[in-house]
Amino acid sequence: MSTTPLSTTESPDVLLEARKRVRLKTGIRIHLRAFALGATAMTAVNLLTTPAQQWFWFPVLGWLLGVFAHAGVVHHLLDDGTRRALDDELAEVRRRAASAALSIAMALGLAAADVQPAGAQGAPQTLTVTVRGVVGTDGEIGCALFTTADGFPKDTKGARQLWIVPAGARVQCVFTDVVPGTYAVSVVHDRNGNRRVDTGRFGIPTEPWGVSRNVVHTLRAPRMQEAQFDVGASPVLVDITLVR
Repeated sequence: MSTTPLSTTESPDVLLEARKRVRLKTGIRIHLRAFALGATAMTAVNLLTTPAQQWFWFPVLGWLLGVFAHAGVVHHLLDDGTRRALDDELAEVRRRAASAALSIAMALGLAAADVQPAGAQGAPQTLTVTVRGVVGTDGEIGCALFTTADGFPKDTKGARQLWIVPAGARVQCVFTDVVPGTYAVSVVHDRNGNRRVDTGRFGIPTEPWGVSRNVVHTLRAPRMQEAQFDVGASPVLVDITLVR
């Protein structure tokens, strides 16, 4: 690949200024690349060796301040005419540095969450599900607590289940030791004792049923994302009215 030599007709001052700009811009780019590589390496070493002690934040943030300081010095050293020409480029360098730091922090924050010791996610809570509209005292009321969309709402094999014999129009299922997270609940009045949701033609339930947030559709079953709720730092109450 050929290169175009500098014009010999340009004044020495112009050529000197051009070289100065090239050196300053190249220095910023090299510093930014070194920051991205170095920050990635330090955080990877931290998470692979001592994941419980996240010390990588300190050198990464310190280095990021150095990148911004470098950019500020470059901005100050250039004369007013050149500074105007480089304003957009320096702003882009700062944006890339901030974006790189944010991307690394987000990626490594997710990775750090995966290696947190058990119990670090918060204290378990109590989830009370109140089932309303119960008719009769035959059979059982089944409450299924789902953590994923697999099987929701009818296939409860992978869900945490409670079965209560009804004594009135309202039944409560109390789930204890529920860790903070996202959940959904489905309920059924199992009248024939097979502990599953019986369905007829087209998969329509033949027994009273319901889901959290009382989602009902005419032509399809509710999806978990429509019925889900969060468990946080306090007990949770969920009300479900049976559908017939």
